[in-house]
Amino acid sequence: MTVYNIILFGKKLDYAKALSFYRKSAECFIGDTLSMQLAATYNNIGSAYSDQEQYDSAKVYYDKSLKIHQVNHNEDNIAEVDINLASILAKSGNYQEAIEHIQNAITYWEIHPNNYNMSYANLIMGGIYFASARSRYHRPSET
Repeated sequence: MTVYNIILFGKKLDYAKALSFYRKSAECFIGDTLSMQLAATYNNIGSAYSDQEQYDSAKVYYDKSLKIHQVNHNEDNIAEVDINLASILAKSGNYQEAIEHIQNAITYWEIHPNNYNMSYANLIMGGIYFASARSRYHRPSET
Protein backbone atom coordinates (compact mmCIF):
# COMPACT_ATOMS: atom_id res chain seq x y z
CA MET A 1 0.00 0.00 0.00
CA THR A 2 1.39 3.39 -0.93
CA VAL A 3 1.56 6.41 1.33
CA TYR A 4 -1.11 7.94 -0.91
CA ASN A 5 -3.48 5.08 -0.16
CA ILE A 6 -2.73 5.04 3.56
CA ILE A 7 -3.29 8.77 4.11
CA LEU A 8 -6.07 9.45 1.62
CA PHE A 9 -8.04 6.23 1.61
CA GLY A 10 -7.89 5.41 5.29
CA LYS A 11 -10.60 6.55 7.65
CA LYS A 12 -10.00 10.24 6.95
CA LEU A 13 -9.20 12.08 3.73
CA ASP A 14 -6.53 14.53 4.85
CA TYR A 15 -5.14 16.11 1.69
CA ALA A 16 -3.14 18.79 3.50
CA LYS A 17 -1.31 16.15 5.51
CA ALA A 18 -0.78 13.97 2.43
CA LEU A 19 0.63 16.91 0.45
CA SER A 20 2.93 17.80 3.34
CA PHE A 21 4.41 14.30 3.37
CA TYR A 22 4.70 14.22 -0.42
CA ARG A 23 6.60 17.50 -0.41
CA LYS A 24 8.95 16.14 2.27
CA SER A 25 9.46 13.07 0.10
CA ALA A 26 10.22 15.23 -2.95
CA GLU A 27 12.78 17.22 -0.95
CA CYS A 28 14.76 14.02 -0.40
CA PHE A 29 15.44 13.91 -4.15
CA ILE A 30 16.57 17.51 -4.67
CA GLY A 31 19.93 16.37 -6.09
CA ASP A 32 18.46 13.52 -8.15
CA THR A 33 15.98 15.16 -10.48
CA LEU A 34 15.70 12.02 -12.63
CA SER A 35 14.71 9.72 -9.77
CA MET A 36 11.84 7.35 -10.46
CA GLN A 37 10.80 7.82 -6.82
CA LEU A 38 10.60 11.56 -7.41
CA ALA A 39 8.42 10.92 -10.47
CA ALA A 40 6.14 8.71 -8.36
CA THR A 41 5.98 11.39 -5.67
CA TYR A 42 5.06 14.05 -8.23
CA ASN A 43 2.37 11.72 -9.57
CA ASN A 44 0.96 11.29 -6.05
CA ILE A 45 0.95 15.06 -5.52
CA GLY A 46 -0.90 15.44 -8.81
CA SER A 47 -3.44 12.83 -7.72
CA ALA A 48 -4.03 14.61 -4.41
CA TYR A 49 -4.69 17.87 -6.24
CA SER A 50 -6.88 16.09 -8.80
CA ASP A 51 -9.00 14.56 -6.03
CA GLN A 52 -9.56 18.09 -4.70
CA GLU A 53 -10.50 19.28 -8.22
CA GLN A 54 -7.46 21.58 -8.34
CA TYR A 55 -6.70 20.58 -11.91
CA ASP A 56 -4.14 23.29 -12.72
CA SER A 57 -2.01 22.27 -9.74
CA ALA A 58 -2.48 18.60 -10.59
CA LYS A 59 -1.29 19.26 -14.14
CA VAL A 60 1.90 20.92 -12.92
CA TYR A 61 2.89 17.80 -10.98
CA TYR A 62 1.72 15.29 -13.58
CA ASP A 63 3.84 17.20 -16.14
CA LYS A 64 6.87 17.00 -13.83
CA SER A 65 6.34 13.26 -13.41
CA LEU A 66 5.90 12.81 -17.16
CA LYS A 67 9.16 14.63 -17.95
CA ILE A 68 11.15 12.40 -15.60
CA HIS A 69 9.62 9.26 -17.13
CA GLN A 70 10.34 10.55 -20.64
CA VAL A 71 14.00 11.22 -19.85
CA ASN A 72 14.30 7.73 -18.32
CA HIS A 73 12.41 6.16 -21.27
CA ASN A 74 9.99 4.50 -18.87
CA GLU A 75 7.22 3.97 -21.39
CA ASP A 76 4.79 2.13 -19.12
CA ASN A 77 4.79 4.97 -16.59
CA ILE A 78 4.57 7.54 -19.39
CA ALA A 79 1.35 5.89 -20.52
CA GLU A 80 -0.04 5.87 -16.98
CA VAL A 81 0.76 9.56 -16.44
CA ASP A 82 -0.77 10.32 -19.85
CA ILE A 83 -4.02 8.78 -18.59
CA ASN A 84 -3.89 10.93 -15.43
CA LEU A 85 -3.29 14.03 -17.53
CA ALA A 86 -6.11 13.12 -19.92
CA SER A 87 -8.50 12.72 -17.02
CA ILE A 88 -7.83 16.13 -15.47
CA LEU A 89 -7.68 17.89 -18.84
CA ALA A 90 -11.09 16.50 -19.74
CA LYS A 91 -12.51 17.52 -16.37
CA SER A 92 -11.26 21.05 -16.95
CA GLY A 93 -12.71 21.19 -20.48
CA ASN A 94 -9.45 20.80 -22.44
CA TYR A 95 -10.81 17.95 -24.53
CA GLN A 96 -8.40 18.08 -27.49
CA GLU A 97 -5.31 17.99 -25.25
CA ALA A 98 -6.94 15.21 -23.20
CA ILE A 99 -7.49 13.17 -26.37
CA GLU A 100 -3.83 13.59 -27.35
CA HIS A 101 -2.65 12.24 -24.00
CA ILE A 102 -5.04 9.30 -23.94
CA GLN A 103 -4.15 8.46 -27.55
CA ASN A 104 -0.48 8.31 -26.53
CA ALA A 105 -1.36 5.77 -23.84
CA ILE A 106 -3.52 3.71 -26.21
CA THR A 107 -0.75 3.66 -28.82
CA TYR A 108 1.71 2.39 -26.21
CA TRP A 109 -0.63 -0.36 -25.00
CA GLU A 110 -1.36 -1.46 -28.57
CA ILE A 111 2.37 -2.21 -28.88
CA HIS A 112 2.78 -3.56 -25.32
CA PRO A 113 -0.57 -5.22 -24.56
CA ASN A 114 -2.06 -4.75 -21.14
CA ASN A 115 -5.78 -5.51 -21.25
CA TYR A 116 -6.64 -3.73 -18.00
CA ASN A 117 -4.84 -0.51 -18.92
CA MET A 118 -6.09 -0.63 -22.53
CA SER A 119 -9.65 -1.08 -21.28
CA TYR A 120 -9.26 1.81 -18.84
CA ALA A 121 -7.72 4.05 -21.52
CA ASN A 122 -10.61 3.34 -23.89
CA LEU A 123 -13.09 4.00 -21.09
CA ILE A 124 -11.47 7.39 -20.44
CA MET A 125 -11.42 8.14 -24.19
CA GLY A 126 -15.14 7.40 -24.43
CA GLY A 127 -15.79 9.66 -21.46
CA ILE A 128 -13.79 12.46 -23.05
CA TYR A 129 -15.75 12.28 -26.30
CA PHE A 130 -19.02 12.11 -24.37
CA ALA A 131 -18.13 15.13 -22.22
CA SER A 132 -16.95 17.05 -25.28
CA ALA A 133 -20.16 16.35 -27.17
CA ARG A 134 -22.26 17.16 -24.14
CA SER A 135 -20.52 20.50 -23.67
CA ARG A 136 -21.23 21.46 -27.29
CA TYR A 137 -24.86 20.38 -27.43
CA HIS A 138 -26.10 21.14 -23.94
CA ARG A 139 -25.04 24.71 -23.49
CA PRO A 140 -27.35 26.93 -21.47
CA SER A 141 -29.63 29.18 -23.51
CA GLU A 142 -28.49 32.74 -23.82
CA THR A 143 -31.15 35.29 -22.95
